[in-house]
Amino acid sequence: MAHHAYLPHIRRIGEEKITAGAKTQPARRWVVERTIAWIKGFRAIRTRYFGQAKNYLAMIHLACALILSRKLEAA
Repeated sequence: MAHHAYLPHIRRIGEEKITAGAKTQPARRWVVERTIAWIKGFRAIRTRYFGQAKNYLAMIHLACALILSRKLEAA
């Protein structure tokens, strides 16, 4: 996994806990889950009105652009 620059942050069964005060990486899974929830907020994507994959992908790109513009506008 080192060649992908991924640092595992969940210990495997049987591994010892990190000592107190040692720095650890925070969990990153919630970022992906939150983003997918934002995308699912668009009805056209949630119900998949578009039969062709390229049209569906275009709507996902549009939704991401709208989400990003809203977040930048709020900041």
